[in-house]
Amino acid sequence: MTHSQRYRRDIEIEDLLLWTYQVQRAHLVIDRGVGMHPLERMADGHAVQSSSSLTAFAAIEMLGVRVDGGGTASADLHPDAEAAAEEVKRLSPLKRGLVEHFGKTGEVPGWVPGGVRVEAVIIKDRPVVVYEDQQTKRKPLYCLVTDNADEVIHRRDTYQHWWDALDALARHLGPKIMTSFTVLPPRSERMPWTKGR
Repeated sequence: MTHSQRYRRDIEIEDLLLWTYQVQRAHLVIDRGVGMHPLERMADGHAVQSSSSLTAFAAIEMLGVRVDGGGTASADLHPDAEAAAEEVKRLSPLKRGLVEHFGKTGEVPGWVPGGVRVEAVIIKDRPVVVYEDQQTKRKPLYCLVTDNADEVIHRRDTYQHWWDALDALARHLGPKIMTSFTVLPPRSERMPWTKGR
């Protein structure tokens, strides 16, 4: 066991992403070129704003107060947060969006725990009934129903994309990339809707 392996901390991929986006705020540092020299920012395609002391005085005059720091993010980014954020950027647009949203909000994609729901079609507070004789409304045959099967399929497919992205990230962020953490697989179930079947 090497020195660096002894001091690594186990972390599940979900917790790593929450730390990367909510604590380290890597998306603000990396995507905006914070901490770069102005020439590096230009070369990387970021806008470079120069300001003089007159600009600062004008801002103080306009706001009536002096703003400390200007609201920019710190460039002090942990290398593991940077590595995780860079790996997320390599995902497909769908998976990247799902993972970044989770990292920033902690919201797991919904997968409709109750499953497919069948409901009567209601018009004017009454179920729509099909009769043998539609004219006289005698001998009801059946009630029209609708279900949410398409929604369930879509949400579960979305959840599966999210889980697959987490699993791939956990496998890729190994000891050659990470400096302080050993990344564990997702704690979330792969297909939670099959539990208890």
